[in-house]
Amino acid sequence: MISNRHLQVLAAVIRQGSVTRAAAELNLSQPTVSKAVKRLEDVAGMRLFERIDGRLRPTGEAVILAREAERVSEEMTAFESLVTDIRNRGGGPFRLATAPAFAAAIVPRAIVAMADANPDLKILVNVQAPLLILEDAASGRIDLGVVHYTEEEPLAATVPLSSGRIVAIMRPDHELAAKTALQREDLKGQPLIAYRGNLPFARSIRERLIPDDPAPTVSIEAEPTTLLRDLVRLGSGIALVDEFSLWFEPRADLAVRPIEPAVEVMMAVVHVRGRPLTTAASTFIGCLQAVIAHGQKRGLSDSL
Repeated sequence: MISNRHLQVLAAVIRQGSVTRAAAELNLSQPTVSKAVKRLEDVAGMRLFERIDGRLRPTGEAVILAREAERVSEEMTAFESLVTDIRNRGGGPFRLATAPAFAAAIVPRAIVAMADANPDLKILVNVQAPLLILEDAASGRIDLGVVHYTEEEPLAATVPLSSGRIVAIMRPDHELAAKTALQREDLKGQPLIAYRGNLPFARSIRERLIPDDPAPTVSIEAEPTTLLRDLVRLGSGIALVDEFSLWFEPRADLAVRPIEPAVEVMMAVVHVRGRPLTTAASTFIGCLQAVIAHGQKRGLSDSL
């Protein structure tokens, strides 16, 4: 049977051109390396090296096998590391992806709480487009993804977490800031800053929120929410954002107004179907729920 060590020996002998130097690189004895080479040739049923001018020269077949051996060896090493992580820490690295809308405040707070409770846990985080998060969650490349929920997400299993309103944000000196709440008709003729139209939840918002007659002027499409807020501060218009993104942000230089009748969006996590959540994933969902509960209290206590 060929082991990971055999594959490492093959690659090392080709790199070094010598059993002696390969043994030194791998911190093995010369006889051990020689036996591994002989074992590989026996299993392969062909010569893998020729001795020319005192050096071992790999055959063409050996070069092809070594190329694949490097890849398999790296995967085996990663697998062995994962086994060690699971044995020593109760789980491998926690792989998380978040949509840009949640990357500024909510997810970082949950990550900090997760790290504080599990100081030995390695956490790998990416900020990705929602559709890519769904693909990675469905394939199991990530443990959890944090996204806006829509009914158009059949790829991965979905756990809804919280609903929130869509609100309008504008500069305090905007003419509509005098209102305590905006009607949908108030948006007519206003230059709007909105989430990019290719985002599924953004399409849903537009269908329910923006009046059709006359056609609204969506002057800027952007993501993440922090960019929409900065564009408002610079006077580019009114932005339509979810209230999640405002829970932990200063509002002194923004007028935030609810829209009536209310349009709600859902925050959710996604994961691979048909596979139980890891302990780390379940723990992180709990951390997210605690952050959401705190944010909801802030949202209720701070007038919009």
